Formats: sequence, structure tokens, C-alpha cells
Amino acid sequence: MRRDVAEIKVYMSQFYESTFSNFMKKLKRSASLLENMPYIGTMYKGYHRLIVDDYLVFYKVDDVLKIVEIYRVIHGSKDIQESSLNWSLCRMANAVPENGQF
Repeated sequence: MRRDVAEIKVYMSQFYESTFSNFMKKLKRSASLLENMPYIGTMYKGYHRLIVDDYLVFYKVDDVLKIVEIYRVIHGSKDIQESSLNWSLCRMANAVPENGQF
């Protein structure tokens, strides 16, 4: 997920200065929703999928550990391969930093 956010930051920095900041606020707000309602995302190939602007957030819920693990944040226009969903860098729903720095 960190690599995804870094790539999104590079892409969005081409536009208005506030574009990435606004996106991160929405992403953080969505991650906060998952703390209380982890099953709000639709299922896709074994992952929950949540839409944030033009991006898809793929995550899994661990009921035993009581955590939401975010696997990827991918632009909705990309061709999603199952292998591209198999890695994880963010283990908590609220672990998305507001400034995008990790």
C-alpha cells in the first residue's frame, strides 16, 4: 500500500498542490470508517473493495486480531491481476498518514 500511495503522490503532484492532500484526507476518512464498519466494502476475489474517488482500496478483515489489513490502493482504470493484490504494507485501518509520508 505504501508503494501505491507514493505512486499516487507522484502522479497527483502534477496537478494542483492540494490534489494529493485532499485525496489523502478522503483515504484516511475511509480507513477510519473501516474501524467501525469493516465489512462495508464489496467482495472481490477474496478481498473487500472500497471506492475512494477514482481508486479502489483492497483490504481484508482479521476477526481474530480485530484489524483491517489494507493491501492495495489502485486506480480504478487499471487492469487488476490477482497477483497484484497479494502483498500488504498496512496492517491497521487508521494507519494512513495524512501527509502521505511513511
